[in-house]
Amino acid sequence: MMVKKQYKVTLKTLHIIDGIGPPAARGTELIYEHLKKLANRGISVHILTIIDKYTSRDWAVWATKQEKEYNVKIYNINIPLLKHWHLGYIIITRILYWFKTLSLQYRNHYDIINDFSSSSFMFYRTALLGLFCRAKLIHTLCTYNLGFFPSYRFSGGVKYLDRVLCLSKHIKQEINRLMPGNNKISYFPLGIQLNRFAQINDSACIREKYALPGDKVIVLYLGPIERHKGIFVLSEASCKIPKAIKLHFVFACARFLGKSERIKKTSALRESTKCCKHTFQVITDLVDVPSLMDIADIFVLPQLTSHGTIAYPVTLLEAMVSGKAIIASRTEGINELIIHNRNGLMFTAGCSTELADCIQTLAENAKLRKRIGDAAKTHIKDKHNLDSAVSNLAKIYTQTVFGESSTVIT
Repeated sequence: MMVKKQYKVTLKTLHIIDGIGPPAARGTELIYEHLKKLANRGISVHILTIIDKYTSRDWAVWATKQEKEYNVKIYNINIPLLKHWHLGYIIITRILYWFKTLSLQYRNHYDIINDFSSSSFMFYRTALLGLFCRAKLIHTLCTYNLGFFPSYRFSGGVKYLDRVLCLSKHIKQEINRLMPGNNKISYFPLGIQLNRFAQINDSACIREKYALPGDKVIVLYLGPIERHKGIFVLSEASCKIPKAIKLHFVFACARFLGKSERIKKTSALRESTKCCKHTFQVITDLVDVPSLMDIADIFVLPQLTSHGTIAYPVTLLEAMVSGKAIIASRTEGINELIIHNRNGLMFTAGCSTELADCIQTLAENAKLRKRIGDAAKTHIKDKHNLDSAVSNLAKIYTQTVFGESSTVIT
């Protein structure tokens, strides 16, 4: 009989993660939700992040508030976003991360360093830290950029790591395919706060705030105006749905680097919807996600590819926990959460005709919208509870430091 060893300690951990300050990418925000809850479970949480023009507005004020409220420590590397030399930006920031991490390790003596990244190429960056520090090294592979430096030569850096966490089953399968039989690779699904939008319950007031029609089905897209996100597939689909179906499309797209980019991209979107027979609006201010989710009847996630997207898109998790009728493209990660005609409808990525048919089907059937929305909410409660995910992460950290048969008393 195996006896679990119990330890009453505080593990010191450092997490390397891109851009968590406002208005950070939604994926990093969700990861941060896990880390700040982790700080209440006998684990000291330090975070190292990059800030730039895109994430640094009011960053110092935000970081100070987070440190006080959630008992975390946030360090930053301030470097301007090299918009026209993206590869150079990636190279420079990754090198700076490495040197800053070593500096923090010598100062704070971490038990664990967890490096979050979007490419298996970064396994080696994490592994190289082991040459200069004694911390246990974990690499968390967050997105589907497996096509970038995908060969075993780069993924081979796993042998120098203590653990690799994959945020989706598909990512784990791909890494296992490159290195079959490696027992360091684990699937770690992200969770979401189940009562995230519970305080919002005033649809009439919200409709008035956004000047939304009260007699139409609201179709919501939430994300950037980027072609690979499928927004133009949705705009094309909106032109194929008969006028008799009363629809109002809301494109909530509030992430722009500047005024000129906002004008250029919103103009392109409006041009693509000029033949639409339905009303629509584009929201380019800071997006009030809870309010928009509350008034949406149908949520559409039309991305063309999983590349560059966090394993389980945050907006999809939010729509599911809100109990929305969901239509999503059939891509990796999404197809692990959505079962067609059970907790959502799926269509072939890039096919506007299929998307239009899905929208029409849900628009005409309120009972179907309710059924699949309820099923989506149940799935999230069962499989992606934030508290359960944080407990799982704490267990992973404990076992990485003390062994598989250990627990920490907090």
